Amino acid sequence: MYASIQTPAACYVDFCLIPIGTHNVSVAQEVADVQRLLKDSGLFYTMHSSGTTVEGSWDEVMKVVGQAHSVVHQGGVKRVQTSMRVGTRTDKSQTAADKVRRIEDILSQDTAGRHEQDDDEDNKTQDGQNEFTPTTTTTTTTTTTTITTTGIATTTAAGAAIKGLNARSPRRLMSLTRASRMGILSFEV
Repeated sequence: MYASIQTPAACYVDFCLIPIGTHNVSVAQEVADVQRLLKDSGLFYTMHSSGTTVEGSWDEVMKVVGQAHSVVHQGGVKRVQTSMRVGTRTDKSQTAADKVRRIEDILSQDTAGRHEQDDDEDNKTQDGQNEFTPTTTTTTTTTTTTITTTGIATTTAAGAAIKGLNARSPRRLMSLTRASRMGILSFEV
């Protein structure tokens, strides 16, 4: 009865392969060996701090995870444990990058809304009037720049953005700092 059930056509697997009994707290060499295998596989993959996400056909992805075990065993490791999360969709094609981009879009809208609200408050004089008078120009150029950063680059990106903008008030500066901590910094020039 179940023999006729097919596996999904495509999937993504987020896996964390753990060599056990290596007598070394570092697993950097084993991770590098697995990354070489993934590069050679031709599948799309993304390494992150706690594992790797691999995308492709079900059979190819499951095969490369098995091969990752074999590569680590060939390096002398007697026992390997892998933790995996597997995702499939049948309604549409969606990559891991698509999923991340969708969340970043939502977060950038939240951040943009806060910047607009902060800017409205920052631009008022003591008597409550807006200090900027709207003007009409024949040519308007708006460039929206989104910087997605991680780690040390966040501070660099935030610094560059702050230098490039007229961060006149502490509230605007705090908004930029919050956005950089979220890993998304969006502003208009």
